[in-house]
Amino acid sequence: MNKSKLFVALIVLLLLANVVLLVFAFGDRPGSRERRGALRERIINQLHFDQAQADKYELLIHEHRSTVDAKSDEISQLRRQMYAALKTGDSAANDSLRHEIGKLQIETELVHYNHFKGIRALCRPDQLPAFDTMLPELAKAFSHQKPPRPPQGH
Repeated sequence: MNKSKLFVALIVLLLLANVVLLVFAFGDRPGSRERRGALRERIINQLHFDQAQADKYELLIHEHRSTVDAKSDEISQLRRQMYAALKTGDSAANDSLRHEIGKLQIETELVHYNHFKGIRALCRPDQLPAFDTMLPELAKAFSHQKPPRPPQGH
């Protein structure tokens, strides 16, 4: 095997490894549905939602999840197109696809923000202080931040 074939094989292997990493990083993690259910219950309980508010909140959740899932599917499709475009070496197509992915990620953040606004709009005036107190926790839950790793010994 000559050097150029070795380099091509190595590049393809690295790209495949990146795709697998992205799937694991952005995929539905084990227990994430349970965490979402726990978060829903915590919001309802800590904000002292009545049944009507809880019902409206359930509708907000359904709309939010549906929209976010659709955006995520679009991003995944564009990523596949972007990596497939490597075969042709069309950098203009890749630039366009990266731009579209960026737009969809911005739109997804706006969907999250509007979801928070919707939850806040459900609150009665006496519930707003509890919502405002909970806001950093909610923002962290939607940021997909991983918990900090414990220090590694050297």
